[in-house]
Amino acid sequence: MTLTQTEAAEALSTIEATAARTKQLSAYRRASPFLLLWGAIWIVGFSADDLVPTIAHRIWLGLNILGMAVTVWLVVTIRKGRATQGDSRKIWRTLGLIALGFLFGFATFTLLRPRDMNAAVAFAGLLSGTIYAAIGMFVGLRWLVTGLGLLALTFLGYFTLTVHYALWMGWVCGGGLILAGLWLRRV
Repeated sequence: MTLTQTEAAEALSTIEATAARTKQLSAYRRASPFLLLWGAIWIVGFSADDLVPTIAHRIWLGLNILGMAVTVWLVVTIRKGRATQGDSRKIWRTLGLIALGFLFGFATFTLLRPRDMNAAVAFAGLLSGTIYAAIGMFVGLRWLVTGLGLLALTFLGYFTLTVHYALWMGWVCGGGLILAGLWLRRV
């Protein structure tokens, strides 16, 4: 039995689509721990903003240092598990992008010095939601949905809550990151 040129092209197309989907699901699975980590950090940090505001900045400092250390460890561990030639450059690029994101956030807060705590809290949700949605434009729908969901929840809470907005961001948006992390993990 011989294949026609059309049948062969269809078979190759199916193989390519399957390979692309496998690559996408693998990328989702590798991203899952980051969302789980930062979702938990948001729950603790934003809860501290609401419940113990006088020491919340110290709690956030510790959480961010811990979060960055675990993030770096995850990047290195995940990349080493998939070691290929030139992967060292990819590790440094990934870490550089993460550092650049934190630097941008720090610089924005330093320059703009928001006086309204809710606006400062919203900035974190808007920045993260935008980044996740942008990643989704290139990587896959689950990232896009996560980013848009985070943006929507940030706006919803900001415009409907005058008190306990930080608690909202912690439990609803942080919890949303955890749910998204579990969703990305599901293959």
